[in-house]
Amino acid sequence: MTGPAALHDAIRKEAKSGLWSAGVKLARDGAVVEESRTVSEVILRVKAPGRTVAWSVVLYPDDAAWECNCPGHFDPCVLVVAAAIALAQAQSQGTALVAAEKKWSRV
Repeated sequence: MTGPAALHDAIRKEAKSGLWSAGVKLARDGAVVEESRTVSEVILRVKAPGRTVAWSVVLYPDDAAWECNCPGHFDPCVLVVAAAIALAQAQSQGTALVAAEKKWSRV
């Protein structure tokens, strides 16, 4: 099995329980938006509390792989967890994640 659901399961298996819970909260709070998408990767932005600039998370659903540009000490980090949860939920609901330019305006 490949795709967002398989990636979600792989990240769930690797994530520490406290990070998973924090990632659930970020996803529920709408902190994840989609920046771009290709056949092999989804680039998302995740806005952490107290931070003005969102971190970049790259998910590779067919390879069950991920990257994040945050300085976190754990892999997967809370931002990757939130991104994977939001992407899997959007897929299961048959919807798309909100695009970054539609959710966060720039001044």
